[in-house]
Amino acid sequence: MDALQTHSTPLVSRPPRPAKPVRVYDYLDFRLYLKAFYEATKRSSKGRFSYRVFSNKTGVDSPNYMKLIVDGQRSLTPAHAKRVARYCALDASEAAFFLTLVKWNQSKSIEEQSRLWNELLILRAKSGFQQLSTSQLAVITDLRLVALFELLQLESSDGNSERLAARLSLPMSADEVRAGLATLEAAQLIKVSGSKVRIISKTLKTADDVPSKSVRHYHNQAMTAAKLALEKVPVEQREFISTTISLPKSRSAEVKALLRETRDKLLSLSENSAHADSVFQINFQFFPLTNSNSENS
Repeated sequence: MDALQTHSTPLVSRPPRPAKPVRVYDYLDFRLYLKAFYEATKRSSKGRFSYRVFSNKTGVDSPNYMKLIVDGQRSLTPAHAKRVARYCALDASEAAFFLTLVKWNQSKSIEEQSRLWNELLILRAKSGFQQLSTSQLAVITDLRLVALFELLQLESSDGNSERLAARLSLPMSADEVRAGLATLEAAQLIKVSGSKVRIISKTLKTADDVPSKSVRHYHNQAMTAAKLALEKVPVEQREFISTTISLPKSRSAEVKALLRETRDKLLSLSENSAHADSVFQINFQFFPLTNSNSENS
């Protein structure tokens, strides 16, 4: 466990306000937020702000502790996170987002990560702040919403939630479909008018600021769906291929490039297929089964 020495000296005045305040809702990694806050504050104080000051003002005697946190070499404890939020002058809603972000970034449990990610989306939406749309984030990190969006493109005129739920093999109730339609509409992908749905954008793209942990959440959902399909979908309707190979580690990039090229060909096949009537999931998985020599040592 990381050692953390605190002191009882009351936290003193907050740092000088940067000319352009750093918004916590801009970030989905608390370490990047703290780094941006530090750099902006250092500029506004004309170099008089340091990681030593940052650590001391948040109640830590170790002069470089905040630097270690920003660099990912130390964890931020719940008690320390609350002091950091106060020092950064976060209001109640911003502090709630920041503290949840800290928990989510540092969580090791898949179930907890999923719960905290949903909390982050709710807190971000309540803030009214939008850079990458919260609704877009919700869509591209939830396999069920991606599948629903694809299904709507097959039958875009009918928004009957009961029928759509029955068409999806993924577990999704009619109420969840209705909520999903609202999220897709908020993401400006569809337009709902009564029981009718119109597709506004046929392209669903990820963005650069989607955090890797939420992407892992999506892939966990995809792998869970694959395990269910292995048991429930007839063999003539699915294809599971598993191959174990030996390669120089230096050629890993070539394999990844081949997989991406195949993905692009499949996307082109989908885009150029008229009269599509089904939605399919394709997972490519490539990962080492051995440790490197340096890792073994």
